[in-house]
Amino acid sequence: MITILFVSADPSNGGRLQLEKELREIQQSLRLSKLEHRFKLEHSPATRPHDFIQAMIDFSPDIVHFSGHGSDGAIWLENDIGEASPVSAHDLDLMFAQFKAKTSCVVLNACSSRLQAEAIAPHARHVIGTRKEIGDDAAIGFSRGFYRGLGSGRDVPDAFDLGRPSMGDASSQWVMMLDTNPDGVPLDLRFASHLPVVVAMGCTSEEFRSMMRDALQVMAKYDFSEDLYRDSDLSREDYSIYKPEWLLADPEEWKQFAYQGSRRIIANFCSKVSGPKVYHFFVRAPICFALAIGACIGTKHEIVIHHHQPGSDDSSYVPVIDVSARAAGDQGAHLVRLRPKGEPVHILVEPPDPAKRKLYASLAFAPTQPTGVKDLARKDHAGFVAIRSKSGGNIPLNADWLLIAREVNTALLDLLAGGCSELHLFPSVPVPLAFAIGMGLDTRCPVVVHQWYSTEVGYREVFRLNELGKPGDQ
Repeated sequence: MITILFVSADPSNGGRLQLEKELREIQQSLRLSKLEHRFKLEHSPATRPHDFIQAMIDFSPDIVHFSGHGSDGAIWLENDIGEASPVSAHDLDLMFAQFKAKTSCVVLNACSSRLQAEAIAPHARHVIGTRKEIGDDAAIGFSRGFYRGLGSGRDVPDAFDLGRPSMGDASSQWVMMLDTNPDGVPLDLRFASHLPVVVAMGCTSEEFRSMMRDALQVMAKYDFSEDLYRDSDLSREDYSIYKPEWLLADPEEWKQFAYQGSRRIIANFCSKVSGPKVYHFFVRAPICFALAIGACIGTKHEIVIHHHQPGSDDSSYVPVIDVSARAAGDQGAHLVRLRPKGEPVHILVEPPDPAKRKLYASLAFAPTQPTGVKDLARKDHAGFVAIRSKSGGNIPLNADWLLIAREVNTALLDLLAGGCSELHLFPSVPVPLAFAIGMGLDTRCPVVVHQWYSTEVGYREVFRLNELGKPGDQ
């Protein structure tokens, strides 16, 4: 979903503008487009400076469209009595700097907005402004053509080229577009299909149905509806993995369940849903199984991982790791393997015993810590390394989960690159983090995963990542 925020201001002490007509033309252009359902248009009328900021916070728009007066390096908003309240180019610079992680395109459909556009340009991928004055009809014509272009799936430069000739007079030469920030967030017009993958182990059928309902509630925000895919015969069985047992007794069963289950889901989606895809994972399963699913999926696909958090405002699932192209750029899911710059921010690594080719690694990122791993390593004549959170306990929802995963993966991959030929993992981490760690390790690494069973049984080896299957066979 692409959110457009239409910000309008028509101060009483300025020339009157046809702002409502421009808004209707934008609505009509999107309504008649083939991609209408992919756009959401929000309106902030009679906007005061603090209204503008609040609307940016409330709607987190991809496109910000200002319609009103502009002159002398400022746009005109309104004050409390409806008169002009200029907002300078400097103030626009400060404001848009706070929203550069989301805002892709800014349209200043106002007279003489070049300086304002240049101030915003470092914080957005595309900024459109004007060098001189333009009339009402020309401004409305530009909006009509521009949003018809976007609604047909054109990118911003192509839509800009459709907007200018739609102005109907010579003022089209005064409209300008700045593309001086290649690192700005691109406007993703590929319209990838956002698809759920629900993985459940160790719950009743009613609990599984409840989990599915929660997941579909979340996916409605990403425009996923089972009705959209009814013609393609996509069913819930195509995108879910369910097993009532919490822990499997047979290691071979672990391996087949993880590898074949992940392959089946990706194959189902590839055969029944065309175009680019973003897979949203909702996982209720043992840590080791989440890690295995992540390893089988690898870094070939765009992934969003959701964390189960009962009692949150909108849903019991919250997205905590996003390696879709939209969020991670060209790196995509490969970002989970990418070494962060500088020293680790979130993790502490206890140096391993030297000259040990077999290592036992304790991963502690949850209130319940792995116990007895050092003793197991000593009995097996293996080295020991502890990787743990600097903060201890639960990882807050607002933490940078992706950076934590990258730091952990960097530490583990460094161990393997440093001469370790067999790495045994004893993880106590949240399920989404386990999934991302698995993605970073994938099925090429000589990693043995252990799962805690009970006080009587202790840890048990459940599978080896390099025996799960070949990444290319997904």
